[in-house]
Amino acid sequence: MTQILQTAMAGGLLPQVPIHLDGLTRGITEAYEEMLPLLPEALQNRSKVSKQRPFLAGTVNLVKDRREREGILASDRHRPAVVIASSGMLHAGASPQYARAWLPHAENALFVVGYQNAESPGRRLLELQQGGEVMLPDGNGSLEPIPAYSRVERFYLSAHADRGGLLGMIARYQPGKVILTHGEVRARTNMAGYLNTKQDVSLPTAGEVVALQDSGKRRGSFINLAPKKLEALKERHARTTVTVRYDATTHELAIQLPQQLDGSLFGEGEYTLEVLRGKLTRIKLKERDAETGGEELVEEES
Repeated sequence: MTQILQTAMAGGLLPQVPIHLDGLTRGITEAYEEMLPLLPEALQNRSKVSKQRPFLAGTVNLVKDRREREGILASDRHRPAVVIASSGMLHAGASPQYARAWLPHAENALFVVGYQNAESPGRRLLELQQGGEVMLPDGNGSLEPIPAYSRVERFYLSAHADRGGLLGMIARYQPGKVILTHGEVRARTNMAGYLNTKQDVSLPTAGEVVALQDSGKRRGSFINLAPKKLEALKERHARTTVTVRYDATTHELAIQLPQQLDGSLFGEGEYTLEVLRGKLTRIKLKERDAETGGEELVEEES
């Protein structure tokens, strides 16, 4: 947000006005400043050329304390300024304080730039008609109705990953357990249903204690060993050679595993191998449940 505003001011699209960062926004921005070598090259180059900090340059100001915040809130309405404050859903932090002071006045504007939970004040504000009232925290644990005559608009600048992004991240790291804690009930339930074929998935309620360790019974996992033993096995067999032989007469592909390979790495059942250009890419196992005698199709990437 600071980059967008500073670029607009430099190009004359916006007047040069103070940009105040308040709430968690301050710490996050400072953290980004410390990670400059990891940020886009264009941003690094701009910082080198201008000899200025990438985010906290120009008119950007960190609101240090409550006294400074109250000074901004009490400032003359005819002296324009921009405040970037958390929380973006208006349910806590510094943002409700600014919203309570500025929403009742038509010359002001409140722009929402991120995801809004269905029950959040931010979502309810977006659904209001101008002049309606929204319930906002008063700082004392209660809610109070605030009239909204200011301009209210939404910009889709959310940093949240979409469904494809989340699935891509899970596929990359292959976690033993996935805990879905944030989001709307329907979306979380749908995601859990999709993941439940490969991961141990938990959908905890507020206040529920969740064990972080994989139960070891997740579908899609052949390996059910203690982490230390598993790491030892991986190290011992890291350079093990596995022989693959194709019998043209019987049209069978035979894999000969080394005798010293620990048999507990593989479950009992029928295996199907997927080979692409001579390289094993996927193993499918129709695994038998020792307790129920049932069968279950699971998959594992090679």
